[in-house]
Amino acid sequence: MMTCRRKRIYSEKGFTLQELIVVMIIIGIVASIAFPSIISYTRYANARLAAREAVSLLRQAKSAAITTNTEQQVVFNNNQYGSVAGNQAYSSTFPLITNLTTMPSNISTNPVTTILFTPNGAATLFTGKTSTVNINNNTTLCYQVIVTYTGRISANGPLY
Repeated sequence: MMTCRRKRIYSEKGFTLQELIVVMIIIGIVASIAFPSIISYTRYANARLAAREAVSLLRQAKSAAITTNTEQQVVFNNNQYGSVAGNQAYSSTFPLITNLTTMPSNISTNPVTTILFTPNGAATLFTGKTSTVNINNNTTLCYQVIVTYTGRISANGPLY
């Protein structure tokens, strides 16, 4: 009867400490190889998100200018952006934008850019025929959002 009991104890299945240590070492090696790629991916994912938000904001402002028949102003200032409606179709006076939205971490836009959409959908640009919003990740240029004087909005990137 005693031999039967010992057989049962030794025949139970499970992992040994050595097997668990080997598995933990393998997981550690794989994680150390993958970690830099994951960090890089999240940085550029934030830049992609910021570019999409910039394009979306510009398209919303253009649409609002057309539908409400008032000018819409969009401002990109370092790592913040926002839009505000004017008080008339042309030559509007704009209130100060107080509800600026902050871009995802480590993302900035340079230089400071102001774009004005008129009720016909065209853009009044203060820098020539096109205005560019550069989406930077720390110091690396990742995306460019371009607005032409005709009101066309496009994004170029990734540029890294």
